[in-house]
Amino acid sequence: MINFFAKSGMTWLRLFEAAAEAGFRSEAPRLREIIEVMNEPYKAHWFRYGRPENFALPGDFAQVGEALTVLDEELRARLWSEN
Repeated sequence: MINFFAKSGMTWLRLFEAAAEAGFRSEAPRLREIIEVMNEPYKAHWFRYGRPENFALPGDFAQVGEALTVLDEELRARLWSEN
């Protein structure tokens, strides 16, 4: 999946916007802000290669964790539904 993003020029922000255009809505708090912040490390390949010791997250870690938990639950309900 990551290779698809890299080859197509897709970023997390573009994917989020495409999902929104297709009708996806999330109740995850501050999701767009989190994606905007995490988009930069993704584009800089920090998740695969060298990265700085620290980089800023929006809000505190508990808020980021809460948003990702909500998003995970929403996606699981859609992707692994019996219907």
